[in-house]
Amino acid sequence: MKVKEIYVEAAKTKNYQKYTVGFTVQVDEDDSTDGLVKGLQAKARKLCNEQIELDTPKFNTRGE
Repeated sequence: MKVKEIYVEAAKTKNYQKYTVGFTVQVDEDDSTDGLVKGLQAKARKLCNEQIELDTPKFNTRGE
C-alpha cells in the first residue's frame, strides 16, 4: 500500500479553550513519511503554543 496523503494534527487546551492545528500533505511515492510526520507534529504544536500566547492576557503588575 502506498501512502498518498497524510493528515497530522496537534491539539492543546488552556483554560478550557481547545487549540487545534492540522496539516494535510500530499506525499510522493519516493518520500519518506517517518521524519515528515514528526516534523509536522512539531510545527503544529509550535503554532498551537503561539496562538495560546497571543490569547493569554498580559497583566500589568506595576499598575500602569
